[in-house]
Amino acid sequence: MKKEIIILLALIVALSAYLFMRDTDGTSYELPVLDTVSAGDVDRMEIKTKTKTLLFEKQGETWTVDLEGFPAKQDQVTKLVETAGDLTLTAMVSEAESYSRYDLGPDTAKTILLYKGENLLRNVTVGKAAPSMGHTFVTIEGDKKVYHAKGNFTSQFTADPERFIDKTVFNLVPAEVTTLAVNMGDTSTTLSRATEPAEADAAPKAVWKDQDGVTLEAEKVDTLIASLSRLSCDTWMLEKKQDASPALTLTLTTDRPYTLELFGDAPMHGTATDRDLGFTLSETKGAEIISAVKALTEAPTPELSQTDD
Repeated sequence: MKKEIIILLALIVALSAYLFMRDTDGTSYELPVLDTVSAGDVDRMEIKTKTKTLLFEKQGETWTVDLEGFPAKQDQVTKLVETAGDLTLTAMVSEAESYSRYDLGPDTAKTILLYKGENLLRNVTVGKAAPSMGHTFVTIEGDKKVYHAKGNFTSQFTADPERFIDKTVFNLVPAEVTTLAVNMGDTSTTLSRATEPAEADAAPKAVWKDQDGVTLEAEKVDTLIASLSRLSCDTWMLEKKQDASPALTLTLTTDRPYTLELFGDAPMHGTATDRDLGFTLSETKGAEIISAVKALTEAPTPELSQTDD
């Protein structure tokens, strides 16, 4: 009886070891370890689907998106490169080549390619998130198996360029703007930030004055400067489209001047300092800027100074 028990225990141990060493498809395997691709080494990335290829290229230290070279959201693109370059495979899921169930079939898969020059550094195909929501189904170049990759990142990778285009025209700090020059039609005005002495223990007062020394309503000026400092376009244009002369030119000066030229009627198109491409503004934004400028140039309201009764 003891002999039978010993044999039974030995079989259980052997079977347990066998099951431990095999995957769900009945094949023992060694999990691949992928080399880390440093984001600093990557100067091109492609996201490919069945119908689209989205291209990211690094110009100097700046990422651009799409073949047209639109400005890209730098932090967002860098995160994509880091995610694709630092993949960790945690388990082998299937060898059956049943890719559709993992969104790794040709209709739904997304292939991510990282390059340095013409050298391919990473080739990984991304499917859907695993049920645990802590992993993503992937396949790697030269391997037909489906793996779990650490992290839920499938939604980060899309071939839609609108997700990555940075539409920022200016990104200035309003408090650092010291002058605002306005040219519209025959009207030319330069506003300067000044500080007036305060009475008693009150803090000095910041005011805006035009070239004639007239103090303007600070709220109107500050609102316009805040809108221009954080200006975003509606779309980028493939070339700078210019009419004979701009309808409105605005120059904001901080440590250096930043000039915005707007052409036509709302919706307007324009050019700006440090931007190689032209752009369009939404009809609402264009009308908002024109209205704010007219309030300053056509009907400025001097601030009332305190006088004795």
